[in-house]
Amino acid sequence: MQAAHLDSVDLWIRTGGTAVAQLVVPVLKPRAYIPNHWDGLYAPFFNGLPLPYRDPNLTAYLAAQGILPQTQYFDKYVLDRKGVAKVPNTAQKAKLGFPDVQPFPAAASRAAAAQETTSTECE
Repeated sequence: MQAAHLDSVDLWIRTGGTAVAQLVVPVLKPRAYIPNHWDGLYAPFFNGLPLPYRDPNLTAYLAAQGILPQTQYFDKYVLDRKGVAKVPNTAQKAKLGFPDVQPFPAAASRAAAAQETTSTECE
């Protein structure tokens, strides 16, 4: 950060949990955060996201940073002077057979309500 003469970054794309965020956020001071690979690396890709994003501790910690959870693989974001915004990526998702937003079976939604769905295998 010092070598680049930066006080902060606009966007932080990462994985991991609250412990990592508590170390990195004070240094990077990101304006926005996009969780990536939070669902692990081993679920069948073409089935789409296995569970809805849920990490209440991390979400609470980063709420002021602009949490943008995924709703499906190949969600698309634009970073500009105003910040980070999610934009449609329907055509690319359709080419891969994905709907815009992953429909979750009732059992998956109940599981996500009962526990965190983020993986720590990438920490």
